[in-house]
Amino acid sequence: MKHFCLVICILFYAHNSFGKNSYFPQELSNLQFGMSCHSVSTQRHMSSFEKEMNFRVSAIDSAPDSVEIAKITYYFGILEDQPLYSVSIQYQPDVNVEQIAVDLFGVKGEEEMWILESAQPYAIRAWVFTENPVVENANNLVITAAVPSTGEWYEHQKIESEEVFSEMFEKGKNISVLCPKH
Repeated sequence: MKHFCLVICILFYAHNSFGKNSYFPQELSNLQFGMSCHSVSTQRHMSSFEKEMNFRVSAIDSAPDSVEIAKITYYFGILEDQPLYSVSIQYQPDVNVEQIAVDLFGVKGEEEMWILESAQPYAIRAWVFTENPVVENANNLVITAAVPSTGEWYEHQKIESEEVFSEMFEKGKNISVLCPKH
């Protein structure tokens, strides 16, 4: 019986510590980085899709499942299945977004952001911002992953080659179907 309890405890710990797939608040726990744009759009209330600077697709969730959340912006890579690689959650002005982040990720270290351990094959980072000249009523939690073939991946890999970016932008110019159904 002792061994059985020990095995259960180890499995529970391993599942919760090493198998973490969701880095999102409870309202978005069904999301995973790398999901195709189409998969995300079937689960969420996404409005118009927009191609930004020929390297990503963005979409707004205008009906989030929480009264604390004002809106959610999803960012997808432009190539292949257009994978989800970043989510910006704008909370209502009276919500303490820093506390939400601490509850999700723990206290951050010396960095301005959280560098998260991941069971995924890519790095995951998160940060909050409450002042931004571009975002009205900024009170945001941003969670991003360096999913391959996205701008975030190139940045994380420190690939700064003009040739690599030019190739991605050229391919992005030719994309006309945003969030294709596969």
